[in-house]
Amino acid sequence: MQKFKNIYEAMQTIKKHSQNDEELHVLNYFGARKGTFLDLGANDGKSLSNTHALAELGWVGCCVEPAHAPFQRLQALYPVMEDVQVLNCAVGTETGVFNFLESGEIKGEPGTGLVSSLDPKQKDKWGKHVSFSETTVSCYTWKDLQPLLRYKKFGMVSIDCENLDYDILIQMDLGEMGVEFLIVESNSIENQKYIDYCAKFGLKLIHSNMENLLFAK
Repeated sequence: MQKFKNIYEAMQTIKKHSQNDEELHVLNYFGARKGTFLDLGANDGKSLSNTHALAELGWVGCCVEPAHAPFQRLQALYPVMEDVQVLNCAVGTETGVFNFLESGEIKGEPGTGLVSSLDPKQKDKWGKHVSFSETTVSCYTWKDLQPLLRYKKFGMVSIDCENLDYDILIQMDLGEMGVEFLIVESNSIENQKYIDYCAKFGLKLIHSNMENLLFAK
């Protein structure tokens, strides 16, 4: 693993993987501190990832991804004995086995599972631009997922679960989890409910873009 003299060298040197430089906001907050991350909806662990740069810098964590194809790549990226745990399941409002839409091609390009979802409305949202295959997936509420996780405290959390982000977020006690930095997907006009929930745990909105809201202590 590459070592850096300081966080500024890291920020200039690391290969960014996120959609809008989200990992740089994380590193700017934590500085040289290393911590533990939780990535819900991790995809293949690299494509548009908010956490892979952290793992490259020595962070540990858990990646959860329900879609089969990207999970195979995620598993190859982080071998079993690495400090990053990977789980092939979904997180939702109920525990059980449910129908799941796994995305394939996006606008004619090879798909990466980026918009796979438990939400049946996902097909209507993407229309003819995305191909989907129907399968089933094991799903857990946050409460039921926690015993399966190697780590229990997470300084940084990333949630990208295609239309279920807020439903998952409000199951979490961010204070008990030790969350200092949160990235959550929200490309709707309902951002205020995220802001209000995070405020209960002392997390303030520090940045937003077309895809994500970023909160920090």
